[in-house]
Amino acid sequence: MFAVPGDYTSELLQIIDDDSTLHRIAACNELNAAYAADGYARYNGLAALSVTSGVGALSALNGIAGSWTEMHPVVVIVGTLSTTSALEESAAGRLFHHQLQLRDTDVGVYRYVTIHQESVTDPAVAPEQIDAAITAALTWHRPVLIQIAEDCYRLPCRAPEGSLTAAPRYTDLATLRSLAPENKHAHQIVSAVDGVVDAIASRWATAQKPMFWLGHELAIYGLQGQAKRLLEGTGAPFVTSLLGKSVLGEQTSGFLGVHEGVFTPASTQGYVDESDLLLALGVWNTDINMLGDTRAEVMNQSGGEFLARAGIAANQHRGLAAGQFADHRFALLDGRRVTGQAIKSRIRG
Repeated sequence: MFAVPGDYTSELLQIIDDDSTLHRIAACNELNAAYAADGYARYNGLAALSVTSGVGALSALNGIAGSWTEMHPVVVIVGTLSTTSALEESAAGRLFHHQLQLRDTDVGVYRYVTIHQESVTDPAVAPEQIDAAITAALTWHRPVLIQIAEDCYRLPCRAPEGSLTAAPRYTDLATLRSLAPENKHAHQIVSAVDGVVDAIASRWATAQKPMFWLGHELAIYGLQGQAKRLLEGTGAPFVTSLLGKSVLGEQTSGFLGVHEGVFTPASTQGYVDESDLLLALGVWNTDINMLGDTRAEVMNQSGGEFLARAGIAANQHRGLAAGQFADHRFALLDGRRVTGQAIKSRIRG
């Protein structure tokens, strides 16, 4: 847990130091702590950050906004006023240090950069609230907020049971296929997935110099293994986005560099320009990585909130869970090995 002590969190942090297996890492300020937590979550899959309400939570906001944008699950724990103090604040107009307005101001502010928010004021229901927040972080790959009233820290609550895992975010394709004959909604999803995958496979089959553009969502959703098998099966070269630079090791056969719009090195841009199909997997179409790109055709398969976007000419297919077509898509392309000997000589023609 990365933390900066504050008046409303000191007791919580003392309990963590004395009675918990958590390792607390101190930071010199809340923004540094937020960025450290972001980096930890990026590498390990989940991180925790503890700050005091008001001044502490607001100081950490920019770092957590980055975690939201790049989809890293950070559990933000905000210590705040006791229930008694909150009543005095709202009913009697008493002012408390570090506070903006009412106790739940931080919850409102963080609503824009967290997927789930909980305000814990009763230890009897705290386990359910905490579990719900952590499960949401694991499921959506986004930060969450748990605000805890300081009078709850030393009150008893039920011990954790079992372990938490991500909840299913979509119905698997096999199940949807079994439902499709009698369920029009399942039929629509199956048809959409098949249509996207078939269109991509058809275009790939006719391309003379295809290549892949890999993005960081492959790492977020754990698809690096499938992507590597796809590269091996097709024999096609690949570039990465800047954000996805380390999604596969640079020693991987076929790696030609980082493609990032006008910022792409000339040596890499030459390969990209001479390919007749750039198939993007897990790349976000941003104003930076597409800046100055005048390619006639970029076919992009990206999750982005687990929505798939497949750009085929002017057509866009949205609203499909990435996991629903990942295996299907890779299976169709796998084995369609491109012709030619060395990758560089093939691209250069």
